[in-house]
Amino acid sequence: MEFVDYGFDEKIERKGTNCYKWDAAEKVFGGEVLPLWVADMDFAVPANVRRTLAERVLHPVYGYTFIESEEFKPFADWAAKRYGITVDKDHIVNTPGVVNAIAMAINAFTNEGDEIIVQTPVYPPFFKTAKQNNRAVVENKLKFNDGYYEMDFEDFEEKLKRESVKLFILCNPHNPVGRVWKKEDLARISELCIKYGVKIFSDEIHADIIFKGSRFSSMLSAAKGFENLIVAFAPSKTFNMAGLFFSIIVIPDENMRDIFKKQIEKLHIPAVNAFNGSMAMSAYREGEGWVEEMLSYVEGNADYVVDFIENRIPFIKVKKQEGTYLMWLDFRGKFKTSKDLKDFLVRKAGVGLNDGKDYGEQGEGFARLNIGCPRDYIMEALEKIESAFQGNI
Repeated sequence: MEFVDYGFDEKIERKGTNCYKWDAAEKVFGGEVLPLWVADMDFAVPANVRRTLAERVLHPVYGYTFIESEEFKPFADWAAKRYGITVDKDHIVNTPGVVNAIAMAINAFTNEGDEIIVQTPVYPPFFKTAKQNNRAVVENKLKFNDGYYEMDFEDFEEKLKRESVKLFILCNPHNPVGRVWKKEDLARISELCIKYGVKIFSDEIHADIIFKGSRFSSMLSAAKGFENLIVAFAPSKTFNMAGLFFSIIVIPDENMRDIFKKQIEKLHIPAVNAFNGSMAMSAYREGEGWVEEMLSYVEGNADYVVDFIENRIPFIKVKKQEGTYLMWLDFRGKFKTSKDLKDFLVRKAGVGLNDGKDYGEQGEGFARLNIGCPRDYIMEALEKIESAFQGNI
């Protein structure tokens, strides 16, 4: 069987595959919409990954599977080349997902009633997972200046001084605001967290989705020490493999790593199955060309969105993101509440975007747009929104 890469303009029918993004959209939004919400892409995975899966499927036994530390070499090579970091393969712990790893870190390194810092607006599972595990969430709100978000270090340090704060969850690149944090900002975070004895969980799942003019720095390269650090990567965003449930958690400190592993053992969570490990390593080993083409295409989508909005729907405010395939749209010029905005987008425009309020109170009047899709979908969505504003729908 021959495997070739699909073009990024090709529309692949995903309905009927139990795909959350498409098959659950009508139920979630309460109406038929063009779904540009859930953070997976509508692109076919690289041909080499599909080939690897096909070869494994041909073996007729799908038994219990493990992965040795040496088998993470493709990821270590990838990290060295693309992030400029050296990852000791023995420092890697495998989990089914980054959110799953956050939950395990919360239970491993904090107690019920402890406080966890997050920087809002931020990916909702950060604070949901904390609350579900009976921890209190402390918000270090990002400062919003003319569409550009910055960290509030003065407030961050004040929050770190609280005796009950035990963990800080960082998002880099940041979902949903699209910032790729500068190395000096990361170093300052590390220094402050070490000073106050607070552990860091750095979610770097979007590390490969970086646009021209920006440079990704891992906390592994910026940290002032590793005694309080957990860093999470995964092939899911980079290669569109979220449904495989395979994440790479780097914990340099041996004591922290042992404590984290005990959580995995306690919960009896298998992270690798008969297929996902080999597919993930195939992606890191042979997928770079595909990633470069995908980045060029997705950045073209971002440029298209900015140009369209600025010229045809100017009351919406948008800044091109530095990283991720997610755009943070400011509708506050017309809509003061997320409820009114959602009603407009779903009922009048027929477009399904993520509700900004889900990312924290600062997201009121915002919506998150997923541009990891054929450009025709982007064009259709923006034209639907434009027409709805003009009263044509």
